[in-house]
Amino acid sequence: MAYYNLPDHMAAMVLTPPQRTFNPHGRDHRNNRRDFEGAIPSFDKVVLDQILAPLVLRPLVTKWRPNDGLALREHFRQYLPYIMAELLKAVNEKVESLESGRRNLRSPALMKREQDDVERVGSFVSVRLEISSRDMPKLDHGFYNELVALIPPDQGDETPLYFAVARLARGQRDEVDEVDSDDDESDPDAPPPPPRPMQLRVSMRLEDYSDLCRSGATEIRLDMCHIQGLIPAERQFNACREPPLGAYAASQIATATLPQWPDAAAGDGATPAPHLSALNESQRRCVERLTAPVEGETDDDGSADSADGRPRSGLFLLQGPPGTGKTTTTAALIAELALRYRDTSLLICAPSNQALRELLLRVNELFTRHPPDEVPPMALVGVAKKLPPALDNVYAHKFASRLSKPLIDLKRQLRALLRRAHRFDDELPIARAIREHCAAVVLPGIDGLFVGRSPFHVRRHVQTAVQKLRLEVRAAVANVVAAADEVLAAAEADRLVAATEALIALLQAGAKTCELFVVQRAQIVFATLVGSGRPWLRKQRDAFDVVVVDEAGQALVPEVAIPLHFAPQLMVQVGDPQQLAPVVKAVDATHVFAQSMMQLLMGAHAQPFARLHVQYRMHPAICAWVSDTFYDGALVTDASVAARPSLRAQFPRLDARLDAPSLFIDVAGGAEARGDGRSWRNEEEARLVVGALVYLLRHCAVPPKSVGVVSFYASQVALLKTLLATRLEQELRGGRITRDQRRAWARVLVHTVDGFQGGERALTLVSCVRSTAAVGFLSNARRLNVAMSRAQSARWVFGHGAGLRGAADTVLPSFLATHRAPLPAETLAAIVGGPATGAAAASRSRRPLASSAARAAPERVRRFAFVSSFIAATVRCCHCP
Repeated sequence: MAYYNLPDHMAAMVLTPPQRTFNPHGRDHRNNRRDFEGAIPSFDKVVLDQILAPLVLRPLVTKWRPNDGLALREHFRQYLPYIMAELLKAVNEKVESLESGRRNLRSPALMKREQDDVERVGSFVSVRLEISSRDMPKLDHGFYNELVALIPPDQGDETPLYFAVARLARGQRDEVDEVDSDDDESDPDAPPPPPRPMQLRVSMRLEDYSDLCRSGATEIRLDMCHIQGLIPAERQFNACREPPLGAYAASQIATATLPQWPDAAAGDGATPAPHLSALNESQRRCVERLTAPVEGETDDDGSADSADGRPRSGLFLLQGPPGTGKTTTTAALIAELALRYRDTSLLICAPSNQALRELLLRVNELFTRHPPDEVPPMALVGVAKKLPPALDNVYAHKFASRLSKPLIDLKRQLRALLRRAHRFDDELPIARAIREHCAAVVLPGIDGLFVGRSPFHVRRHVQTAVQKLRLEVRAAVANVVAAADEVLAAAEADRLVAATEALIALLQAGAKTCELFVVQRAQIVFATLVGSGRPWLRKQRDAFDVVVVDEAGQALVPEVAIPLHFAPQLMVQVGDPQQLAPVVKAVDATHVFAQSMMQLLMGAHAQPFARLHVQYRMHPAICAWVSDTFYDGALVTDASVAARPSLRAQFPRLDARLDAPSLFIDVAGGAEARGDGRSWRNEEEARLVVGALVYLLRHCAVPPKSVGVVSFYASQVALLKTLLATRLEQELRGGRITRDQRRAWARVLVHTVDGFQGGERALTLVSCVRSTAAVGFLSNARRLNVAMSRAQSARWVFGHGAGLRGAADTVLPSFLATHRAPLPAETLAAIVGGPATGAAAASRSRRPLASSAARAAPERVRRFAFVSSFIAATVRCCHCP
């Protein structure tokens, strides 16, 4: 039984198991085309059909009856319309922005309509497109499956948009600068090669294509605009369309029947392993409970069988509240599983590259405490930025590039040789044939060999084959150029063709790629949730014994469904559903689709979970409200945190009235206003925050890296950054700070709550913005939790007290109740020397600007202002008649 309505072709795709999967990126792309009509439509075709069609969303069922044969399939498939609705929401937003500023987003394109360039597939057509711009988004990531808009020449206000799905044509990659300027093989007399346009294949609906080509021209000039990448939605869609029926964890998810956490084994008093030595008792118990061998998985002497043993089975949830060392514990769990069970493969996932990179760095640091021969091989799959050079061998793509360097060198030399042969085209047709063969077969083949998916046998065989081919190419080109006999030249050409094709066959017969070589030998593979759905990864690693999902509280159910296809025996989700939820636009934040799998299982279905409870970040006074409101009062502050010096002890010039772990500054005169778009701002509150920030930096000498500013609205963050830049410029011109200080202070972290998650500062300034009981984002308790739990020693919250107390349906009144004596904004303004607020500001604004500025200036500036006014008065008197 289906719980949603879909168009006929989409319902057939959803409810009918595929007999044959159509893969538009596979090597059998052309062969599959004839079977397309009988196969399930590919995701890009579904998107093109659904852009203008409404979707009907039915309520989601989050718990199914156990032992129901359809439960698992239906549980995941019911998410398909929501995945599509989320994608189309993003598309519509991009199209709206495109229509408002269409001129600035266009890239010239040329559509080819020759017979070889157009392929019709049922009600869709595939056509070749050339673009000259290399600034198109996603080109550096391969430009696979990108939704674009094609815009014909300007037809006034009625210029239509035609949607298409584009990908780079085969053999097209970003060029690698094949010929160096100092290459010995290059010919300075050869003409520079003309710039090559990027070749794309675009798929679009036949009716749109026919409408676009009414002129009958074989070439049509268009503008192309990038709309949206389809890869994340496509992988979520495919994961839910064909759920992993054999995955034990998947059935537990569908029926909401998770196992109880195992009891911890009694400690034997032995010294913990090096990677566990830094854990506290709470963290170590969680690791031991998950990694202890199940009954019957021990050696004869009672120790764990690390060679043949297997970890326990099931799905386990681990909650890590703010400051409790969630990432540290997760890294130790991964290290313990890998070292205890040597034959166990682990897939480590996270929703974002940033979270994945941080976890990889922690795991790698733990392994440095072990001898090198004990460290299990690791591989990072996907796009990695800001990785230290020491992890180059872990990053599969970079390691692949190093292994493939001989092929890159060969490509460079081939291009140089071809330029040399270019001059003989008119005299020797065979030379032209050799050049065209290399350009059409050899170079594109090498492109496919060394970029990302580089087939190779082993490095030594590759080098041997490359050296042999290099000699063959050099000899063949030289002989052709020198040959007076056309027959001899033809023989040399045949020898070159045979040699190049033999190399490509040798390399492709290796059955491995450079990336796959790294991935296949790795015991631990790191990938984002979406990255784990890469087709070549699933082809080469059909199963992982353990899947660990970090930051699972921010992952949608369809995202977590992607690594479930590896049928893990053990799945551990680590996160905190009480912090930020996944970002969803198509439905309200309270909708089931907007909730993470971890939140659904822990909340609505009350499934077992473990919680870390010792926190090392917040002062006890800061932690108290967070613990009582979100964690049932279970958080315990470590003794080392309570022993920290107070804020004034760290910064003696701080005013005594501000020396409190948690302050609420009542900005009663502030008023909210609409900023850019739908966001909000509060200018008076922002000015007071900036004044307090400059006071901390200049007067109290607080290091810039110790203070941070967080707000719930992007418009307020933009205003804060603008006001801070203006204020620092004024301070510089007044001689109160140096240029180095301005440069350093401008880098103070000012961010939204979303950007601040996972970060911490000694002191945080929180700007609430709203001044009425309609508090918007502030009604989201999880956002409040993140905003209020970033501070270590002190937290200053700026807000409109009366307005926030009126938000009765939120946790704000309970927070304000913990601050029985709020600090008035006027008091803080007098302390920090910032702008006055409320009635005081209104009365002072009627006074002369110079006098108010003079009163706020330091003593040296006031003396200068007095002398200047005295001189001006003297000059006026001297000119009196």
